[in-house]
Amino acid sequence: MNYTDIPESILPSDTLPLDTTPCDCESSCSNDSFCGHTIDLSDPDPVYLCNTLCLCPPSCPFRLPAPSIKLDVNSSPGKGLGLFAGQDIPAETYIGDYTGEIIREHRRCDSSHSSNDIMEIDRALKSKGDATVNYVLTIREQSERGTLTTHIDATSSGSKLRFMNHSCLPNVSVIPMRDEWVVPRATCWTIRDVKTREELGICYGEGSQLGKVVCRCGEKVCRGFLPLECQFDGD
Repeated sequence: MNYTDIPESILPSDTLPLDTTPCDCESSCSNDSFCGHTIDLSDPDPVYLCNTLCLCPPSCPFRLPAPSIKLDVNSSPGKGLGLFAGQDIPAETYIGDYTGEIIREHRRCDSSHSSNDIMEIDRALKSKGDATVNYVLTIREQSERGTLTTHIDATSSGSKLRFMNHSCLPNVSVIPMRDEWVVPRATCWTIRDVKTREELGICYGEGSQLGKVVCRCGEKVCRGFLPLECQFDGD
């Protein structure tokens, strides 16, 4: 585990602050306050959290608290290391951000793309002989203006969440959210109730073409192989 644990991602020096109107809610925000901030895990639209410019109190539910869930890194049979729940975790619980060094790219989309933003999360994999896996998580956001891709490289610096293995039936979902910066945060949430000592897993690339690396998630719905490495075109 030769890496540096960091609570927040390392942003490029030219990263712009998020250009949104801060809320002026005198009490905690709610879905009925219509202040433009919300957390709805079932909504595919972009999520904008409250930030340091908002007037709502620190207890506002639209501010993500510092992660307090106990997570353990242990050996995972056939997969090297894995991330395990150190306590029972209810469904739809925020367990932390997947952090690392941010690398961004942008490309124009063609007319076949929908005008609605569609979030696609996939884990960039790299196969080298013995199926070496890197620690790059990719967030691809598509709209009528183009495709904005954010790579989060946790190879040398990141959070414990870098140790999540792939599962064809994941119990954790990665949801991009924004608060202070235009760069999205890769927030991680439990999809269902998770028991103590249960391994936490995400889907590295649902719907992606499969590669030659054998999947060892052990689920009944296992697709047999891990997704291929993500490929991106230039502008």
